Amino acid sequence: MIDADMRCAYRELEARLRPFVARRVSAACEIDDVIQDVFLRMQRSLADLRDEERFGPWVYQVARSAIAEHRR
Repeated sequence: MIDADMRCAYRELEARLRPFVARRVSAACEIDDVIQDVFLRMQRSLADLRDEERFGPWVYQVARSAIAEHRR
């Protein structure tokens, strides 16, 4: 089970990612799919992140990659 602090962190991150993704995805109904893909990619590769200070830019790079893949 995910604790309350973790749920809050995910909600905050999703609130920041949603407008970023929405500006780049043409169909509103696909925004949730892309955001879900971003979180999945983050979960899979979080161990590869070496510098915690680069977490923000890394998240947006993951998002850009997921958006590009979605467009294909």
